[in-house]
Amino acid sequence: MDELLVFALLEACARTGSLKLLEEKKAEYVSQCGTLSAPMYGLIIEAYGQMRDVRHVWALWNEMVDAAVEPTSATFCCTLDALVKNGDTSDAEKLVQQLLSDATLRPLVNTVAFSIILKGFSHSREPDIVLQVYKGMKICGLQPNIVTYNSMLNAFAQSSTMHHAPALLDDMKSASPPVGPDLVTY
Repeated sequence: MDELLVFALLEACARTGSLKLLEEKKAEYVSQCGTLSAPMYGLIIEAYGQMRDVRHVWALWNEMVDAAVEPTSATFCCTLDALVKNGDTSDAEKLVQQLLSDATLRPLVNTVAFSIILKGFSHSREPDIVLQVYKGMKICGLQPNIVTYNSMLNAFAQSSTMHHAPALLDDMKSASPPVGPDLVTY
């Protein structure tokens, strides 16, 4: 079995929710080839996230780290997304902080990662934490995108804290390059 074939097979298992078969093929591949690649881990983490199995999401992340498989930003974001979609935004944010404190893993933390965290805190209606995460993003030198800004505006709207919106709209205008509002923003 080559990696491309196994990746396609694992993706089919993930899409159909065949987690037992996914685990069997994963084990078969590992016994023959030694370890999974970061994209394969990301795919499996995403599948367990869709099945609402946070325990397996964490187990796979830790297995990947223990196997010294260097995560990609996509694998990292798949993990964050799986955690956030299952209501585990605080732990996802802790994982971001953990990677930020490691010089070799810090480059994996990007605008998408912060947007996932912001969206999670937005859905849980925690505008103060949304603002803290946003400030942390700016401290890291990451440029927010329209998804970031819209997630924050959504948090303010859902928590009746729209008094934060004018400053955020000003930040959009003063960003370099400026981030123009879209239909969702309005």
